[in-house]
Amino acid sequence: MITIEGVDAESPEQASASPKPAIPIQRTAPDRSPAGNLVNLLFISPTYLPHKGGAEWLLDDIARLCVERGHRVTIATETGAPSNAEEYRHGARVLRIRYPRGGRSPRALGRFVREWFAMIRWHWKLVRERSIDTVCVARADENAWYVTLLRPVLRFRLVVYLHGGELRELQRGSARFRRSLRALFRAADAFVAVSDDLAREGQAFCRRAKGRTFVIPNGVDVRAIRSAPEAPRTRPFVLFAGRLAWPKNVDTLVRAFAQAGGQAEHLDLVIAGTGEDRASLEALVDELGVGNRVAFLGEVERPEVHALMKAARLLVIPSLEEGHPLVALEGLAAGPVILASDAKGVRDAIRDGCDGALFDPRRVEPLARLIERFAADGPARSELQARARAVDRSACDIRQRIDDHLQVLSPR
Repeated sequence: MITIEGVDAESPEQASASPKPAIPIQRTAPDRSPAGNLVNLLFISPTYLPHKGGAEWLLDDIARLCVERGHRVTIATETGAPSNAEEYRHGARVLRIRYPRGGRSPRALGRFVREWFAMIRWHWKLVRERSIDTVCVARADENAWYVTLLRPVLRFRLVVYLHGGELRELQRGSARFRRSLRALFRAADAFVAVSDDLAREGQAFCRRAKGRTFVIPNGVDVRAIRSAPEAPRTRPFVLFAGRLAWPKNVDTLVRAFAQAGGQAEHLDLVIAGTGEDRASLEALVDELGVGNRVAFLGEVERPEVHALMKAARLLVIPSLEEGHPLVALEGLAAGPVILASDAKGVRDAIRDGCDGALFDPRRVEPLARLIERFAADGPARSELQARARAVDRSACDIRQRIDDHLQVLSPR
């Protein structure tokens, strides 16, 4: 492992090919030790399971492994139910709460102000009663404003995770969101970015992040994925697993699948996930005449996704942009041939010709040709599988990454 201006690179060749960051980025926090005192952690996220996404699964894994090591973990997340609720998952206390929403009428505004002050008191009481050492904003949104107000008067460490969505939201978000995010950045003691690109974007947004940003790539439970059984399906298939929304670019995959010929004509396309684009994708499938070969599974639990990956002929990741996609790491652990977009975040996880094959996500034909090429048994498929299997995947393992997270989360 070598270091260039504070950024670790995998090899001299990779280091020389990568642009040097304008602002130094740290990989570890050497002044902390995860082997020290046990920590009381509060994670705040607008969404959590059963909502399924990379940030939610990463939070779930970190919380589970922290509890396994004896740390005390509380997760505060928003609920869509009429009232607050409490539960336990993997030994972590999960609080599902209703956050106030504004309105246009004077009456609605007055209710919002009352609820806003009530939420400040609620967070104050939670931090005091649970003796919280570190508050971690696992996903930033406007509701993180409450902990920034408490930061000057309560002594806790504040850590902010950057997954990419919060920074993309700045381009189309409200002025209130921008103010909330800037206040959160100014109050934070440290930042965890899942990629070098996101670390630089966060530091460009707020100078306070300079010298406080730690890059910890995402990780998955490699052992659990490799022990998963193969999903029982009667026909070979191409798999997509993720949210059905614009950034995931699933329509390009559907068009490429319909266009692919040769051995690819004997494959099905299995789409695991939900999202706002499902109806339009179903209409596209019917329009292209491949409805008898495409299966929409809807919401699928994580172990089932791993079983599908183990059985898939190809795993396709067509995203237009990502932070550091968990689905790519899960695919690397599960072992299917991976076709992935040559896009920001994705190319950090999948190296062309080594871990999988990359394609231009804005063009249908290159992906169609890759599906044709790697659907059939032959030298191209065998050589790519051999190179992928020869790579040590321990760096993808969340169990190997958890010490890095605890180094940043542990108070001084």
